[in-house]
Amino acid sequence: KFKEDFKQTSDGGFIVTGVVWRQSDTTQPSVYTQHIWLVKLDSLGCLNGDCGIMVGVKEVPRGKEQDASIVVYPNPFKYSALVSIRANQHPYKAAVFHLYDAAGRYIHTQQLTLNGYGYGEFHLQKNNLPQGVYIYHVISKEAVIGRGKIIIQ
Repeated sequence: KFKEDFKQTSDGGFIVTGVVWRQSDTTQPSVYTQHIWLVKLDSLGCLNGDCGIMVGVKEVPRGKEQDASIVVYPNPFKYSALVSIRANQHPYKAAVFHLYDAAGRYIHTQQLTLNGYGYGEFHLQKNNLPQGVYIYHVISKEAVIGRGKIIIQ
């Protein structure tokens, strides 16, 4: 059995709790041990302020700070959100949006062609995604030009 819950904290991060019951003695079906966990994530969904260590995510070099402005609206969302990417440097003609769950597992990729002003957008659909915190990276020219979090209610 598994149960979890999360809440946004005043600093924009999240506190995530969970309980796992495991059968500790396979010869006795009614004997379970309970494991409780509590995790505090920062506003980007990182543990201990270090997003450099993410399970299952291929690390890509970071571009220059502020290489892109990324807006997800609304955030949090229930059904769909508009993701707008504006590259602050115009040599970017394309970008790739990668979405991961809070555990770093790959969820979705969206290819974007940016117009002459370095702008592109798409609608991110909830589809069958469970509610929770998701992390995104936007990559262009083999460097991360933006990242952040998305919350699905």
